[in-house]
Amino acid sequence: KSRALNFAIERSSGELVMCVDADSKLEKDAVELMVRYFKNSEISAVAGSVFVSNRINVLTKLQALEYIEGLNMVRNAQAYLQLVNIIPGPIGMFRKSAIQEVGGYAHDTFAEDCDLTLKLIETNHKIDFEPDAVAHTEAPDELLDLLKQRYRWTRGILQAIQKHSGSLWNFKN
Repeated sequence: KSRALNFAIERSSGELVMCVDADSKLEKDAVELMVRYFKNSEISAVAGSVFVSNRINVLTKLQALEYIEGLNMVRNAQAYLQLVNIIPGPIGMFRKSAIQEVGGYAHDTFAEDCDLTLKLIETNHKIDFEPDAVAHTEAPDELLDLLKQRYRWTRGILQAIQKHSGSLWNFKN
């Protein structure tokens, strides 16, 4: 996935790029809502909200609640404190120059979105959050698929944290 994202970003002609997972769909105003943040030249990336689109059983309904309570609300608080620490794969907008400055998406973790966000943070790029820019994503609807996803997420985040552990606690204003 990281190689495909880098391939597309390199060939894009605009200064802003939007990255969206293949299983996600944006609401019609998501791009417009996110673009306005880039009027501030200090903003390098903007995260959006992610909601579960396939609420078909107890497992997917619980994940829908988790996304609202555990991910979107936390990102709102992080934005208030100017500490957004992950731009989710389903919806993120970036300055192309910022992505290029940090070397693009890396290929050595299972969480390329987390790794890229940490690279941006450690090079003092500012990240914001637009709660009304929404992507709807497909959640795993079977337990084994959910466990595989969460294993991949956990392993990838740990890989990214390990890669960037030397700079994670060096907060800069």
